[in-house]
Amino acid sequence: GDARKFLNLVRHENLLDEAQVEVVLALFARNLDRGHGGTVWDAVRELGLLRSADIEELLRFLDGPELGRRLGPYELLRRLGRGGMGLVYLARHAVLDRPVALKVLAPRYARNRRVVERFLRESRAAGRLNHANLVSGIDAGEADGFSYFAMEYVEGRNLSTLVKKEGPLPVDRALALADGIAAGLAHAHAA
Repeated sequence: GDARKFLNLVRHENLLDEAQVEVVLALFARNLDRGHGGTVWDAVRELGLLRSADIEELLRFLDGPELGRRLGPYELLRRLGRGGMGLVYLARHAVLDRPVALKVLAPRYARNRRVVERFLRESRAAGRLNHANLVSGIDAGEADGFSYFAMEYVEGRNLSTLVKKEGPLPVDRALALADGIAAGLAHAHAA
């Protein structure tokens, strides 16, 4: 269940090694035997192996497909982030050997027709865009009960990470970035 998915995720992300996972499982089993209950991630938290914020971020991915598996033609390699309706993974197209950003609709929304339609509308809209300052939509589909949308993968940091790491940007660089963002938004708005 969720405990297995959580441990597979921390292994795949190289956050805990096998010895640490064994210690977590031992504490988890001991807590259950003593009637304390709890979860595997409670044991990780109790041992101080991961920060609570990191555990919370990992838990958000329990609602999606596991890393290392295939979803349609895409192999899920690592998690990139979360969107409003789902999870985003770095994936590789098995036939084309091409990296993509794969947005996967969270299963809790799969039965909500309005959310699924909104996800599909977003996919279609992004698929029609073609601009140097916007990622291109590549593919959309459904596999194993998961709706997905594949987008061009762009290596690098996002603007938020850049500003957090480097602090306020020089005016000329900030203006150049703002100009690129505005050009992409204008294209999306026109479409």
